[in-house]
Amino acid sequence: MKRFNRPGGARRLAAVLGTALLALTTLTLVSSSTGEAASKRTTTPPTNLSPPVISGTAQIGQTLSTSNGTWQSSPAITFYTYHWGLCDANGNLCGNIPGATGQTYTIVAADAGHTIRIYVTANNADGYTTQRSTETKVIPGGTPTNTAIPTISGVAAVGQILTASTGSWQANGSLSFTFLWGRCDSSGSGCSNIAHTDSPTYIPVSADIGHTLLVYVTANSAGGSATVHSAPTTAVVQSAGAPQNTAAPTISGNAQIGATLTANVGKWTSSLPITFYTYTWARCNASAQNCVNIGGAGNAKYTLTSADVGSRLLVYVTANSQVGFTTAHSAATGVVQAAAPVGAIQIGNGVVSIPASTVALPDRLVIDKVAFSPNPVR
Repeated sequence: MKRFNRPGGARRLAAVLGTALLALTTLTLVSSSTGEAASKRTTTPPTNLSPPVISGTAQIGQTLSTSNGTWQSSPAITFYTYHWGLCDANGNLCGNIPGATGQTYTIVAADAGHTIRIYVTANNADGYTTQRSTETKVIPGGTPTNTAIPTISGVAAVGQILTASTGSWQANGSLSFTFLWGRCDSSGSGCSNIAHTDSPTYIPVSADIGHTLLVYVTANSAGGSATVHSAPTTAVVQSAGAPQNTAAPTISGNAQIGATLTANVGKWTSSLPITFYTYTWARCNASAQNCVNIGGAGNAKYTLTSADVGSRLLVYVTANSQVGFTTAHSAATGVVQAAAPVGAIQIGNGVVSIPASTVALPDRLVIDKVAFSPNPVR
């Protein structure tokens, strides 16, 4: 048998094999490229739409709570975590509060003077995002700190008005002040409190002669209180040449709304004639303390108004001469009462008799029978 060689057939086989190899290579590359694209899928952690909000009062001992805020997330949020931060007064320089990782936080004394923020972290399968709240108000509290002691102005002489300043203080939040005057020995030691002197002003009396005076000022805040005192005055002296009060002023009239009170100047001595008197009416609490001058009430007479009901009033009388002046005050009136009903009768000593018809049962005493024994009728 004869064999015939066909060179063209070999070339065709090589071409077929090359085409198949190219297709296999292309398939492998495509498959590899598809797998690499799948491994680069973009992750999407939660996106915050509105920040968390803190509710509660920013005050020592109060509990704050937080919302989560509003979030957008795909995949869904699986859980939240929380951390409270203590910041400066402007809401900056925040540091984590150790152990404060819940949705609530109770403010402690160490937080005074700071603000607080909450940091909420939203977590999903792709990651997490943290969003903080706005800061709270500055937390008041902490004991006030005195930076300049109170001072006393005025002349340390009988009948002259001394006035105390509060001094200067550092504190978080608002402050209120109370006053108390003290009588000391001539060196400013051995001080004792003077009763019923809770006003920023004090008028020395004859018992103060030879003594120095000082004032105690207490600053009160939400976080506590602190008391300091002024330096003592010079020793109190008798006012040279100024009028001297020998009997305190008095007030006449009924302590009842609509009634008119009248001030009597009391008794005075003076080396020179007293030229005139001035008057200042003051409204006090029911204990005759915390007296405050009544604006515009500068005459010897004063008509009681609805604003006076429940208060007690006193009057300051100042005697003036060519060489000085001295002020003395009356005792306080009784507690001012509301207007009496129609038909009421004043029966003396401030006692008012009111018609029985104005008293409602069961407070009204009703007498339905009178019997005499023995019978006086014969």
